[in-house]
Amino acid sequence: MAGYLLIGGSIDHTLVRRLRNMRTPFVIVGAQAQDMPVDCVMADYVGGIDLAVRYLVEKGRRRIGLVKGSPRTLTSQEKYKGWRLALCQRDLPFAAGQAVDAESFTPQAAGQPTQELIEHINGLDAIIYGDDYLAMGGIHTLKQSGHRVPDDVAVIGCHDYRIAPFTDPSLTTIRIAGQHMGAIAAQRLCMLIDIGPGEPWVVLAPTSLIVRASA
Repeated sequence: MAGYLLIGGSIDHTLVRRLRNMRTPFVIVGAQAQDMPVDCVMADYVGGIDLAVRYLVEKGRRRIGLVKGSPRTLTSQEKYKGWRLALCQRDLPFAAGQAVDAESFTPQAAGQPTQELIEHINGLDAIIYGDDYLAMGGIHTLKQSGHRVPDDVAVIGCHDYRIAPFTDPSLTTIRIAGQHMGAIAAQRLCMLIDIGPGEPWVVLAPTSLIVRASA
């Protein structure tokens, strides 16, 4: 095998170290190996969350919760970092329990963390979810608890999966340029194979906010 693309928000660091020791070309797509200088391409989640918070503030929202997904993924950590920074920069209120984890990135995993936000955050008027499937489950939980989306609580997801325009209401979400990230990673891998290693690339692919009916 000439080289590898390692894809996903959770990276096997043992595998990364093994590939480095073997001098096998590889590029990580979707995350970073935090303690090792390696080539990687990931989305600018910090910037994407900032876009979401900015939009919500422009719509008059001030109590913005976060369901960030599994704490085992670097992407969840980046989303939390972006959310906390965006709140701080806009002097928005922050309380303990305003950001919660979900065990997985599935609709079913959104129920409990969404309920926690509803019960513990007074005046909750928006929730950002770390994944569109989580946002779908969150919308369901909000409706079941008697909250209107977006009238009472605005909802924003992340990734802009193909199903996002067909949720009820249609999902406002942070679009991740997955194909663009893959193209950059493949180009870099070809360079590593053809000309050998150099200073590692750490590339942040831009994100954008796709506004629909949920926020």
